[in-house]
Amino acid sequence: MSTNDALRTAPAQSPATQAPAGVVRATARAMWAFVEKILEWEERRRQRLALQALDDHLLRDIGISRVEADGEGRKPFWRD
Repeated sequence: MSTNDALRTAPAQSPATQAPAGVVRATARAMWAFVEKILEWEERRRQRLALQALDDHLLRDIGISRVEADGEGRKPFWRD
């Protein structure tokens, strides 16, 4: 049986089993928003760890105290 024969004999999907295009687009948008949020959280976590790793001299250069840097670094990644 060739591929073309298999395609001809395969049952066609009825419109009732196909997802409407609007649902597919909405799902894709929601999934992309979720991925973007995860990437945002990862970047925030990375920046907070880097801030905590700076020495006091560098913190003074950017106008942040050690207490402020540690406070920011202790925040959970999901908080702004």
